[in-house]
Amino acid sequence: AQIQWRSTNVGGTRNPFLITDVTPHILRVPDDADKVKHQNGAAGIVGLSVFVPDMNGALAKYGALLDAAPVSEQRDVDTHRVQFALGNCDLTLVQPLTSNAPGAQQVARAGESIGHLQLRTDDAASAGQLNRELAHGASIALIA
Repeated sequence: AQIQWRSTNVGGTRNPFLITDVTPHILRVPDDADKVKHQNGAAGIVGLSVFVPDMNGALAKYGALLDAAPVSEQRDVDTHRVQFALGNCDLTLVQPLTSNAPGAQQVARAGESIGHLQLRTDDAASAGQLNRELAHGASIALIA
C-alpha cells in the first residue's frame, strides 16, 4: 500500500496549512489501541491554539481554509479569541491585544505561531502540562 497525503494552504503562505491522509485508516494505523498510544499517554488531539498578529487577516485565511465559520468569539482587555470546531477538536485563534497578553512576546518574535496544544489521554495519572524542555519549548498538555 502507498501512503498518501493531501495538503493545502492559503495564498502560498507557511501558515495556515492543513494536511489530511488519503490512505484508508486501516492501512496506515494499527488496529490495536496499545500500538497507537504515545509513550506519554497521548491518544489524540483535543485542541490547538494559534497566536496571530491580526485577527481579521487570520479569520479570512482560516475561514477560507476550513470552509467554516467560527463557533465562538471572546474579547477581553488582553486578548481576542475566536474558536473553530473541527470534528472532535477545537482550533482557537488568539490575538494578543497588549504587550503583557499571553502570546504577545511570541507573536513579536515569531509572528503567527502555535500557542498551545492539548492532547487527549485515557490515563488520568498522565494528565497535566508536559515539561517544556522535553517538548522542545512547546506548550503541550495532556487532558484526561
